[in-house]
Amino acid sequence: MKFHYLLVDDLLEKGEFERRVEEKVAESGDLLDDRTAAMLVVKDLGRAHIRIHDLPAAPSLACFFAKVLSVEEPRHCHREPADVQEARRRHRGDG
Repeated sequence: MKFHYLLVDDLLEKGEFERRVEEKVAESGDLLDDRTAAMLVVKDLGRAHIRIHDLPAAPSLACFFAKVLSVEEPRHCHREPADVQEARRRHRGDG
């Protein structure tokens, strides 16, 4: 549930979020688990999890939680004679 709360922590205190989750579970007659109820609370607040490929092209604020799929071997970049930097490419996805 912490993951879902992080999407709305600027809107609600943690206790209020947990109260709303419990309320959703009760409204469903205990058909919803906490995770599903938390997703509904987040959606009710106008935020939601979306897949990376579904992000709109328009500029907006986005917070990414992604699964690291692979990490390539480091490459060394020589910028100045004594300045060597290391770079790695990481492939991420929705999982």
